[in-house]
Amino acid sequence: MFSSAKHRDVAIFDVGSASVGVALARYPALGDVSRREAAQSTCGDIIFSTRFQADIKDAVTFKVFIKEILNAFDRAASEAVKQNFKPDHVAVFLSSSFYLARTNVFKKQNDNEFVVTPRLLKKFSDKGENALLKEHPILYTDLTDDKSVTFENSIMQVKLNGYETANPYGQKARTLSLAQHVAVGSNRINRKLQEVIRQHFGRRKISFQTFVFAAFDVFRRVPPFKSSFLLLDITGEISDLAVITEGYLAESLSFPKGRNYLIRQVAGKLGTGNEEAYSTLKEYTAGNLNQNMIERLERILTELKSGWLDDFSEALKSAMESVLLPDTVYLIGDDGTAKIFADWIADPRLTEFSLANRPLSSNFVDEVEFANLCKIGTKQPVDPFFQVELLFCRKNL
Repeated sequence: MFSSAKHRDVAIFDVGSASVGVALARYPALGDVSRREAAQSTCGDIIFSTRFQADIKDAVTFKVFIKEILNAFDRAASEAVKQNFKPDHVAVFLSSSFYLARTNVFKKQNDNEFVVTPRLLKKFSDKGENALLKEHPILYTDLTDDKSVTFENSIMQVKLNGYETANPYGQKARTLSLAQHVAVGSNRINRKLQEVIRQHFGRRKISFQTFVFAAFDVFRRVPPFKSSFLLLDITGEISDLAVITEGYLAESLSFPKGRNYLIRQVAGKLGTGNEEAYSTLKEYTAGNLNQNMIERLERILTELKSGWLDDFSEALKSAMESVLLPDTVYLIGDDGTAKIFADWIADPRLTEFSLANRPLSSNFVDEVEFANLCKIGTKQPVDPFFQVELLFCRKNL
């Protein structure tokens, strides 16, 4: 599969906290459509996708964790190369285990009007980036000869005189508010990932993004998502929570209890392997277990629910220190465990975090949400992570 002037080929790597996936996609080149049209039309074709689990166990050291993720990344790249796919661009999307992100809101107010210039906005943008790098020159002390590097620095929203504007340059205002997202990662880890990519694909343009920012950027443009919502990713070792409010990504947090934690705990208490435990959970959510097994499993889940809700509550409390929380949750997971987490989210204990003092509303995000935007050419189902990432690539690369 070779790229042509009429389309672009991109290899998308999704690096989670417990797995690495790769999707090969094709979409029209921007020479044929404008960037605005690209953002609004069908994002393209997912030609191939696969995912490899990393061999992550409880209490694993950070170095072992990175080693297993790199092994899964190498396996994913090897499988992609077998498709005879020659990408123009390789886009790597990272979960929260691989970066530190911050949202900054800068304000400027004058009695007299001032002109908004690129230089003025860059001044704020550089200030936020430099502050994060200064505070965190090294993210992972376990890695020697490392340093933090910036791979995202984006202005999410600009308000002039209290009103959001998509094109602030050249406009006059007395007040300015700028919301910025900045993320830094490990130079050593990024270089290792680049080495694997070049080993398999040769020299290609490579970009690094956080999945949370890509999801925010896509979800705010795709109905039925709103301008304010919570996004919860429970697919790996950890749960990642993003707070989107008033049209920008206000907070992103994580806590160490995701899908894999649930599966391992159930396996341990049932005395089975992880695969059998996962199969049992799928049968439970599908309503296919006998009554004795249902009662046994529900006793286990009730115990695990309490610990997960404690951690989720702490994350929400932390977010509430700076923003008002939306009461709609979009949940990204798999159909084997997502219903369990959705039931937990609806627990009355969480009504204290709702402005309306009611249970949080959860909505499961799957590939159906983006089916009209992404054509899927693979025989196996494509998880929504790849669809979100392709939509982001189509708009931004």
